[in-house]
Amino acid sequence: MTRRRVPSPVRHEALIPAWLTLAILAVTTVTAGVLGGGAVSSLLCGHRPALVNPAAVVSIVERMVRHPADPAAAWPHDPRPGSAWLTWPCILLAATLWSAGLIILGGILDDHLGSRGHDAGLATNTDLRRTGLDARSAVRKAVHEYPSLADQHPARRRRWWR
Repeated sequence: MTRRRVPSPVRHEALIPAWLTLAILAVTTVTAGVLGGGAVSSLLCGHRPALVNPAAVVSIVERMVRHPADPAAAWPHDPRPGSAWLTWPCILLAATLWSAGLIILGGILDDHLGSRGHDAGLATNTDLRRTGLDARSAVRKAVHEYPSLADQHPARRRRWWR
């Protein structure tokens, strides 16, 4: 009998490539940081929120980079955010909260959608038939080729949010 390898227990391919996910995260974090931080800074100064059209973020960021000491001058109209010592920490806080929220949400969705398929590391009956192995031989080979999988128990993989 010829020796065949058990199919590799890899996860399914991602729906969105990693570079595109990172680019989307970066763009939305900058946008949320500037818009949210400016609005919070304006509120802390006792004004209405400094809300602007999201399309204006590019010009605001450009002006903020040119004149970092006066971020309020970057806003196209009143109300404007407060001084630099208040606006920059607000922008940093808003960007941090936004990106952390997206990362947590992505992890929850990945875990939820990932658990819909078969367990990672276990071959399906079709995979076994394709390689010419019976279930007992597959278990024996898996223990030798993937010793880390032999120690896994389904109850240990539970998450706190389930």
